[in-house]
Amino acid sequence: MLTAHLDSWAAGTGATDDGAGVVIAMEAMRILKAVGVQPARTIRLALWTGEEQGSLGARAYVHQHLADLRVSQVSNQMGLPDFLRSLAGPVQPKPDHMRISAAYTLDAGGGKIRAGLAPGTRH
Repeated sequence: MLTAHLDSWAAGTGATDDGAGVVIAMEAMRILKAVGVQPARTIRLALWTGEEQGSLGARAYVHQHLADLRVSQVSNQMGLPDFLRSLAGPVQPKPDHMRISAAYTLDAGGGKIRAGLAPGTRH
């Protein structure tokens, strides 16, 4: 599984968080198709949103396809959003859970994209 996200955050510069990762992931898939790679296993590409707001896209995907994750109901954590609470109880895997053998995520962050510059080159 290959993932990236597209959203923004206070110090981000718009689409660079993480537009570069989205483009890299999509380009990797395009190249594999263009050269005719026939992988032994399915390669899933998932592009998220809401990563800076609590991994909302990734969490929704996990909940819908991979597993139910219970969060703590302890009183001192009830004021926290779900993504900040501790996990409680066992993970309840769903059928697709066993189909994922590796997950790679690309996150170049929200900084300025700098490419093709030789060391010491000014931009």
